[in-house]
Amino acid sequence: MIDPAILLSLDARMPPEPPTMVVEERIALDALGEEFLRIGMRLADTFDADAERYIEAMQVMPRQLDGAKASGVGSADEIAKFTQAISDLERVADMRVRRAGKAKKTVERQAKVDAKHSPSLALARRKVAARVFATDQRLIEALLDYTTFIRALRSEIDPANQGAPTFSDAASLRDHLARLGAV
Repeated sequence: MIDPAILLSLDARMPPEPPTMVVEERIALDALGEEFLRIGMRLADTFDADAERYIEAMQVMPRQLDGAKASGVGSADEIAKFTQAISDLERVADMRVRRAGKAKKTVERQAKVDAKHSPSLALARRKVAARVFATDQRLIEALLDYTTFIRALRSEIDPANQGAPTFSDAASLRDHLARLGAV
């Protein structure tokens, strides 16, 4: 039987969403760039804080285990739950990557329009967007790191993998997978 805390950690909530001010094609054409920057940075600060809390919450279980092996062999239902969590997290990360790509194009297109009326507004839009995109990238990386952690746990509890190598950190697992050509 797997520790219930580990199974509960698989039911993590989804990461916070970037502020719509950056992601969506909205603009107040008569607003000054400084006001946009002030409001945008406040929203970016909130998103960054939410992201940090989410990343910290995701890192609780890996820190608690800190290289310890999972005890016992998992049931088929437990292994299926691990597999579903991996699939869900990878799907969310992939969706965020695609959405960020589209949003970057939208922001740049909108900044070009803004530049015609207010270069200050265009600059502010780009600054806020860059900050939000950097935070979103940290979230994506954290999601993928956590997915690697869950894969390692699933590997340890899977009866088919008993006797197979295990890894105490995400970097070691990535190196092993790279050697196998899986990454």
